[in-house]
Amino acid sequence: MQKLDLTGQTFGRLTVISPAQNKGKKTAWLCLCSCGNEKIIRTSALTRGLTKSCGCINHDNLLNRNIKHNLSHFRIYRIWECIKTRCINQNTNYYKHYGKRGIKLCDAWLNFENFKNWAFSNGYSEGLTIDRIDVNGNYEPSNLFPYLLVRKPHLRHSFPPPFVAIALRLGLAIRPDSS
Repeated sequence: MQKLDLTGQTFGRLTVISPAQNKGKKTAWLCLCSCGNEKIIRTSALTRGLTKSCGCINHDNLLNRNIKHNLSHFRIYRIWECIKTRCINQNTNYYKHYGKRGIKLCDAWLNFENFKNWAFSNGYSEGLTIDRIDVNGNYEPSNLFPYLLVRKPHLRHSFPPPFVAIALRLGLAIRPDSS
């Protein structure tokens, strides 16, 4: 039986340089990845498409999947994520107080970029939060406003901590305490 020669062939990001020491009874090849790393790969992994890189492709895919807007470490992203989760995810503890009661996140805001653009064009800045005007209404542009949370110092040890909200929109100067 004639041995297969893969020298010079390319599989994904891997180019076969030369035969390598076999892995057990399996023929192996020294491959050069497009990122510059060398790796020894079995023939079957190359020809069946099981290995396409030295591992860098997985790293690149992970980065591309997780970094869409590079804002996930900002407060506005966490606010959006919490709103979305409590309205949509039935497996969270807060769903019963929001999504189950029929409170929805408007369709346009299922996309973070749309929510972020609305927030910043309506007075939001880091250090603020966003809340609904009508607590029984949906999360939508006509029912939200950005405001600053201020703790009452004499009640700082109670849980949950009571807040007084100072609204940034006219007509919403002080949000009543929920206690």
